[in-house]
Amino acid sequence: MRVQPAEAARSPAGGSSLRFGAADNPLRTYGPLHVLLIALTWVTGLLDAVTYLDFGHVFAANMTGNFILLGISVLGVESLSATASLAAVAGFLIGVGAGGHLARWLQPRGQRWVIVSVCTALGLLLAALLATAYRPVLGDYPPLALLASGMGVINATANRIGIPGLTTTLVITTTLTNLTSGVQVPGGDTRKRMRQLSAVAAIVLGAIVGGALVLRFGAVIAIGTGAAVVLVATGTYVFTLPGTRSLLNGRAAAQ
Repeated sequence: MRVQPAEAARSPAGGSSLRFGAADNPLRTYGPLHVLLIALTWVTGLLDAVTYLDFGHVFAANMTGNFILLGISVLGVESLSATASLAAVAGFLIGVGAGGHLARWLQPRGQRWVIVSVCTALGLLLAALLATAYRPVLGDYPPLALLASGMGVINATANRIGIPGLTTTLVITTTLTNLTSGVQVPGGDTRKRMRQLSAVAAIVLGAIVGGALVLRFGAVIAIGTGAAVVLVATGTYVFTLPGTRSLLNGRAAAQ
């Protein structure tokens, strides 16, 4: 029996007819997707703390910060590296481009597109972890570029999903402005404010954990922790999808 579009729209798992382009798409209200994006925001804070503290004052995800540091480095500040900032920006742009291509190819498949995109980012983080382990041979730039590429894929995916307040790479000034101005407007979007607050808290807590890990155990452990969180968050998200539960229940019944 063919599922009509109206019926498919009621399922968060969705079929090929579900797209993220519509503002009222039910996928945007799917709670586990929000949790996944908050977890990715936490990882963003963690990795930015790692690269800033251990890769020469540079960010894996915060491109605004990189351009500011790039401008300051022109003045000859010894602790800053223009090359490192450029490596991060280049890697991020490659990741954003890859995320954009994945969206064009797979976005009509709804949740499957999100899973493939996040798994692609996870693969880049694991490659960065390996490159960091061989950092004495490879140097700083390969792991830095790989981390930035992973963050680029994640950022492009979150931006394409378009849930207000959940973009993983936060512009904190804009978020705080929206939060403060929104509080002054009666009857504002309370759920959006909560998402924004959760995202700000996630990125700050991620930075705290990332900083503590890199200072105490080194970059390999810190990056490995970030990759593990992405893996667990993605696996949990996949498990929550109705299609996954139906498949597991069907296998259990067959046994």
